[in-house]
Amino acid sequence: MRRLKGRQLDAVLAHEQGHAQARHDWLLHCSGALAVGFPQVRVFAAFRDEMHRLVELAADDVASRRFGRLTIALALVELNEDRGVFGPCPTPHAHVPQRVHRLLSARPRLTAGRRLRLTATAALVPVIPVLVTFVPGLRALG
Repeated sequence: MRRLKGRQLDAVLAHEQGHAQARHDWLLHCSGALAVGFPQVRVFAAFRDEMHRLVELAADDVASRRFGRLTIALALVELNEDRGVFGPCPTPHAHVPQRVHRLLSARPRLTAGRRLRLTATAALVPVIPVLVTFVPGLRALG
C-alpha cells in the first residue's frame, strides 16, 4: 500500500468501500459455507470461486466509476506486480490480470433504459412457472 499515491490509493480505498457497502463479505461467507458444508457437491465449490471473482469485479466497477478505469487498473498492477501474478505460471491470484484486462478494454456500460429492460425481463421470469401451473387449472374451472 505504501507504493500507491494519490488517486491510486483513493481508488483502492473506493474498491474496498464498494465491498463494504454491498456487503460482499456476506456473499463470500454464504458461498464458502455451502462449499465447506457440502464438499461432495462440486457446484458449490465452483459457486464459491465464481462469487469471489464477481465481487471483485463489482468492487472494481465501483472504484472505476469514481476514479476511472485506468487508475484502478494501474493500482491493481502496482499492488500485485511483486507477487508474480503477471508471469507465465498461474498463481492463486490469476484473476488479477483478467481484471486489469477487463478494466483496460471494457465495453461501454449499458444504458439506463437497457438495464431497466433487462431487470424487468428478469423479474418476469419467475412468473412463467406460475402461469404454466395455473392456466390449465383456470381453464378447467371456466
